[in-house]
Amino acid sequence: AGIGAVLLNVLMAKMITDWFAGREIVLAMGIFVNSFPIGIGLAVMLLGGVAAQLGWPAALYASAGFALAALVLLLLVYRRHPNDGAGAAAGGPALPRQVALLVSLAGAIWGIFNGALSILIGFAPTFLGAAGLSPAQAGALAGIATRLCAASIQTGAIIAQRWGHHGTLMAAGALGWAACFAGLALGGPPWVAMIGAGLVSGLPVGVILALPSLALRPEQRAIGMGLFYLWLYIGHSLLPPLAGWLQDHAGGPVAALWFGALLSATMLPLYLLFRLGVARRAAPA
Repeated sequence: AGIGAVLLNVLMAKMITDWFAGREIVLAMGIFVNSFPIGIGLAVMLLGGVAAQLGWPAALYASAGFALAALVLLLLVYRRHPNDGAGAAAGGPALPRQVALLVSLAGAIWGIFNGALSILIGFAPTFLGAAGLSPAQAGALAGIATRLCAASIQTGAIIAQRWGHHGTLMAAGALGWAACFAGLALGGPPWVAMIGAGLVSGLPVGVILALPSLALRPEQRAIGMGLFYLWLYIGHSLLPPLAGWLQDHAGGPVAALWFGALLSATMLPLYLLFRLGVARRAAPA
């Protein structure tokens, strides 16, 4: 299942980039990535009831059935873009070093975002419980923040597509999210910090997912998106355990929250490095 999920992520991101690069790529990527929280939300709402009424195997069969239905719809409706596979033979299997570096910078930003989000979801409830909230209140607050993040992803994508301001969205998301982490760590009002995190954290997501399209030619997108998602899974798998190690050594979740703040703020200088690299690559010799 894990291998299949990785392959799907890379393949679908490449397909969307083929169709929307140079056009509505930010909005398209915002819609694409929102399928993740929306799907989780629907699963949480529906599958528990299915399992309670029909048994847990029925919940797994229902999940497989929805996936199969989605695959059938894709086979019936999807049409390959002319860029899909164009020039692959001429391009060769390897990316030029400069392109690989740019894609790695973009992937590092996406990996840091997802690692920081996992830290927020995983460690904030523990911190909120230690601050006096009940487990139900802490879980509800984390859930609200997650749903607001999904809404802010779409809001940021629409703003970027209509009015641009990509750098402003990145700065607002990275620095605003870091401030919310810091507010939690410093003992500020938890509702303000968590809701604020949900409102600002998703703003730059569409911009981040559109970055590879600025560096990759059509024939480079398959391997390029693979490299981009490699950094996603590095961040997703390594950063939350590192936050846990910091929490264990510090004796509480405050260290994990400060680590999340540092990660969030780091996205902005990485984005500026990426834009500088793209500008230098486009400059005439």
